[in-house]
Amino acid sequence: MVIGLIVLLWFGIGLKERGTSGEVRVPFNRAPDFELGLFSGDTFHLSDELSQSRPVFVNFWASWCVPCRDEAPVLQNASQQYAGRLTIVGVDVEDTQADALAFLKEFGITYPNGDGNAGPISVTYGMRGVPESYFISTDGRVLRKWNGPLSTAILDQFVGELLAAAPPR
Repeated sequence: MVIGLIVLLWFGIGLKERGTSGEVRVPFNRAPDFELGLFSGDTFHLSDELSQSRPVFVNFWASWCVPCRDEAPVLQNASQQYAGRLTIVGVDVEDTQADALAFLKEFGITYPNGDGNAGPISVTYGMRGVPESYFISTDGRVLRKWNGPLSTAILDQFVGELLAAAPPR
């Protein structure tokens, strides 16, 4: 786990320093379905959320990730702004549960988050570093993938595209 943590930290810092944060192509068109055990004790199923005609924003993060700390308030604000129209879910990776829970408490994160260490979600999605985000339309297509921290302006743009692609409710 320590080696994985060091590699992810190195990759995330390298992205930020090289200025290569940004939109990235994904090797798949449809988002792989997944099940995530949430810290609340509930379970998140991607297919269940999409079946409710609500787009999903998946964010991979870690408590030790400096760019994730920068991004956390942006994501929490978005979860409140788009409540009922967009599902946001966080997947914590290469972390301890105690550190992850402390991070969520520190930033007042209220949207669902779970421990991605217990399953192959990050491998299935081809995650290369944190933070990394996927914007998934109601029909399961990945409309956008973003490596690095999201600003409010970029997040709002991508969420606008997701909402525009969603069928009327």
